[in-house]
Amino acid sequence: MMIRIASGLAAGLVLLGILLAGDLVILGAVAVIAIVAVLEFCRALKHMGHTPFVPVCTVCAALLFPLGLIYRHLSKDLQPVMLLLLGFCIFIVLAVLLLMNYRSDPGQAAIRMRSPGDLAATLLCIAYIPGLLFFIILLLALPAGRFLLWMLLAGTIGEDTFAYFTGVIFGKHRILPEISPKKTWEGSIGGVLGSMALVALAGMGFAGGEVSLSGMPWSVWLGLGFLTGTMGQLGDWTASLLKRHAGIKDFGRLLPGHGGILDRCDSFLFNIPTVYFYAVLVMGPLSGSR
Repeated sequence: MMIRIASGLAAGLVLLGILLAGDLVILGAVAVIAIVAVLEFCRALKHMGHTPFVPVCTVCAALLFPLGLIYRHLSKDLQPVMLLLLGFCIFIVLAVLLLMNYRSDPGQAAIRMRSPGDLAATLLCIAYIPGLLFFIILLLALPAGRFLLWMLLAGTIGEDTFAYFTGVIFGKHRILPEISPKKTWEGSIGGVLGSMALVALAGMGFAGGEVSLSGMPWSVWLGLGFLTGTMGQLGDWTASLLKRHAGIKDFGRLLPGHGGILDRCDSFLFNIPTVYFYAVLVMGPLSGSR
């Protein structure tokens, strides 16, 4: 337990330092996290019997840094074109690699053939990790992007912390015993309530410095907290399901007591696009109406 707490505090301090730094540091950290998480996930996919194109996944993760620099300087008309072009290029590269893998080579008696399932596993890896982390780039491009990153952190940590302690103290009814035996309904509800409380307090207390967010009612922050509390747990359960299929306990061993980078980021991955879409679809129209 002490190792888990110490490791979590150390990771939290590093994350705090990254968020306090400039956008370049944030983008660089996102790329590094994506690369490590991709390598962990590819190992899990191999345990499932798939052979993903690891170099392609790794390159897509590393490209988050330069893409973040380019995206912020594009006009609003070109930004969606860039996103569509990226998706199309990734698919074409994978299709070409798959075709090249099946070329005949008389000099070799046995060639390891990649299957369409391996292609699908590669696409899953790209969509799951670099794809979801790309929403940090989109979030930073918003007028209050840096503040929304803090709200993302508050909602995810609030959900994770309150779910853990509520489950330990009050947990009796298992919610998904086949996937995650320790998760309970009591812990799940506590996680949502904790996320709502922390996001609402942080939003109402500190959003005044953001012109686009000042004056937002309690209901908006409570709604964001409810979504981060719910989607964060969905991300956690999804990762648990994938680990069950792979027959592994953790994706990695980088963080003592916690597992790998992906084990710590699973809730964040689902919450990043959640915060972005909530900001655009809910907070944006409310801000413009005042």
